[in-house]
Amino acid sequence: MDDVLFAQSQIYPVWLTWLGAVGMLWLPGMLLARLLCLPRSSDALLQFALQIGLGLAFWPVLFLWTSTLGWRWSPAMGRATVLLLGVAGLLDWAWVSPEQWRARFARLRRSAD
Repeated sequence: MDDVLFAQSQIYPVWLTWLGAVGMLWLPGMLLARLLCLPRSSDALLQFALQIGLGLAFWPVLFLWTSTLGWRWSPAMGRATVLLLGVAGLLDWAWVSPEQWRARFARLRRSAD
């Protein structure tokens, strides 16, 4: 078992695995929270937990809808979905003004105190 883990760590760097996990779990939840206009919480941990929960629920619902509609998943469709989520996340990040970022970080600092 250790040999398999070592071989996988040589193929894929560990940081790439964590980046993929964040992208697959948090990013859909964050985008869904924005799309549904959910009220923002003053507690950053609560907001993050909500976004992770939405991200976890996103994938089974997506697979249910696509199988109901008769769409078949292929590796190319999976890559396109992940790429589309990444582009949507970058566009969302780009549209936030610097004043909004400062206000968010100030709110995070206040909630940490």
